[in-house]
Amino acid sequence: MKKKTIGLMVVAIFAVLLMPVLANAQEKVTIYFFRGDGCPHCADAEEFFDQIKEDEELKDKFEIKDYEVWYNKDNQKLAEKAAKAMGETLGGVPYIVIGEKTWNGFTDAYGEEIKEQILELYDKQDYKDPVKEVIEGKKSDSSITIVIIVLVIIAIGVGMHFARRDVEEIPMEEEKIKEESSDSIPEEKKETDEKETETYKPTKVAKKTTSNNTKKKSNNKKRR
Repeated sequence: MKKKTIGLMVVAIFAVLLMPVLANAQEKVTIYFFRGDGCPHCADAEEFFDQIKEDEELKDKFEIKDYEVWYNKDNQKLAEKAAKAMGETLGGVPYIVIGEKTWNGFTDAYGEEIKEQILELYDKQDYKDPVKEVIEGKKSDSSITIVIIVLVIIAIGVGMHFARRDVEEIPMEEEKIKEESSDSIPEEKKETDEKETETYKPTKVAKKTTSNNTKKKSNNKKRR
């Protein structure tokens, strides 16, 4: 029973651990696009992204996270942190990050490089994403904590379930043992009683014989 419990716990743990792996199997490549409203080069980059969204080879392999930085201070700070994570200083927009590659500004040549990067990282899947670590670093830590909590809850639940079953089965086994013991007691007692009777009878006879011999000797003395 203990082996079965441990086996189920291991299966449950592996199932939870494999969930993120299975979820990431079809994950799209993330393009971080930092831009400014009214920026002509940003408009060129947007037009390029609209085109590859219709490309049969590429459209299902990437997603764009768009951040306007000229009028949004939070996005501007995020762009600066992203550039810092890439070992760079934000010099202007558009600023495009895919995996560990960046493009500052936009030309047709950049467009071809971006296509190649999307295809390469989609096939690779486990590529490094420094910007994601900047954006979702705290969320990732929280996710790990949640996974650990889930694992602990599953382990406790499975353990309690089988422990309850073991507790229910033990009294039944003890009761069965008691019944078997009670069935064998009369026979053992009977055998013991017979042995005691057989031992006791000769003793009584011996005492009677001794008493009779003593009386005979006494009578013989009187006659003399």
